[in-house]
Amino acid sequence: QLSQAEILNLLNWYQSLILKFYLEHKNSFNKILFVMDEPMFDIKLKKELGSVIDFLIETDMELGIHCCSKLEMTDLVGLKLDYLSIDCTLYGQQELLRILELETNLISGIVSTVSGDISFKNETVLKASKYISPSCGLALSKINVCHKALSNLSHLRSLDKII
Repeated sequence: QLSQAEILNLLNWYQSLILKFYLEHKNSFNKILFVMDEPMFDIKLKKELGSVIDFLIETDMELGIHCCSKLEMTDLVGLKLDYLSIDCTLYGQQELLRILELETNLISGIVSTVSGDISFKNETVLKASKYISPSCGLALSKINVCHKALSNLSHLRSLDKII
């Protein structure tokens, strides 16, 4: 368990890396999307993480959080996110409708990274989503699962929301 001082030092170091990347690449792209993975999103750090988010907003980068586990709505309220990437299969209908009310672009994880099958078919959420994607990264998935997942996403390409 890290102390509060160690956490702040880590976040300051992390922020310096982000700034370095931004300064090196800001003229190379129209927009830079910075996505934090869920291990960075520890709700106990919401206050400290808020300073990193404010810093990212100042740089004009777009900010997203990807989370393979379930987040509570109270965890998300007040965060200034441009994108929220979630595994839709973890949420009930009412929870998803509340997520849609957030002022953020939703990246809906709908393809299982375990089986490669389409695991979520809520048309309301899919139409409201900015992008659709695997429910989590495919890096640790078996090759046949990756092929199946990407094939299933390509069949959904008509939605023009594949990421």
